[in-house]
Amino acid sequence: MKLHRYTYGDRTIPPQVSVVIPFFQTFKSGKLQAMISQVRKQDLKALELIVVEGAKPSGRARNIGVLRSKADYVVLMDDYTILGNDHVFSRMLRVLREDKSAGIVGVSKSLPPHANRFMRQVRREMPRTTSPKVKKVTDSDIVTTTCMMLRRNEYISLGGQHEGLIRGTDPELRERCRNAGLRTVVAPGAHCYKPQADSLEAFVRTEWRRGLAMVWAYWMYPETMFRLPEAGSDVTHDRPDVKTQLLRYLLGIPWSLVTGTPLLALAKFFWATGFVAGLCPWVRKRIGAGHGVWPIRENPYMRVES
Repeated sequence: MKLHRYTYGDRTIPPQVSVVIPFFQTFKSGKLQAMISQVRKQDLKALELIVVEGAKPSGRARNIGVLRSKADYVVLMDDYTILGNDHVFSRMLRVLREDKSAGIVGVSKSLPPHANRFMRQVRREMPRTTSPKVKKVTDSDIVTTTCMMLRRNEYISLGGQHEGLIRGTDPELRERCRNAGLRTVVAPGAHCYKPQADSLEAFVRTEWRRGLAMVWAYWMYPETMFRLPEAGSDVTHDRPDVKTQLLRYLLGIPWSLVTGTPLLALAKFFWATGFVAGLCPWVRKRIGAGHGVWPIRENPYMRVES
């Protein structure tokens, strides 16, 4: 694991925001340079960027970055995120400074302008892939590490992101935030672009891996699993068991075909096949080892050194 720190703006004052990004590709890739370029253009007086290279899983990488950060506010961002304008961070920061009830502030999301036909089809058929722009601070359940901001001290007190999950860290963090009496909201004027799978092969691979990751979570951390509302409303979630969740996906395949969403049917099918494959103990252990979450830790949350 390597940690890379960059500072932009006025270096005579502490950074207003620390941006933490896990990175798993070749560090000198063009993708990373494009990501750095868009972060440094944000209209803040002082900004810190921390890229955590090679730490797995992503929840652990983000926790490492936050513990090494210096600002009072932290942005968690994925390495594929494309910021929509130069005011994203400042508008999120304004919400956290003015509204003490807000614990997590996110952005509205849409497909990037260069999205191909397949990406647009994914957006039409798959729930929770995009979210509308808002004109006022709005409660939402689709705030993710595509781009989210929190107060650093609250993030640490919540325990940071779950370090034992391969996927599903965002809803689990939002749930703990709600239980602490804090809201999850979208900031007006804060927008980003989130790419989707750009081919059928990439789409199938993503959904199969999602099924594998889900059975890992159900098996190892069942308390973190709940069914998300497709509309993105901030509601209480039910917590189906393994059999119920698998049955829902299997029964959803013919219904998706009837309603004219074949990609959603395909997603449910490959999610279910990945889920079934993950029921094998040997496969689960290989999954956990490959994502840095095996062996299981007694406390999977952020470890703060005293």
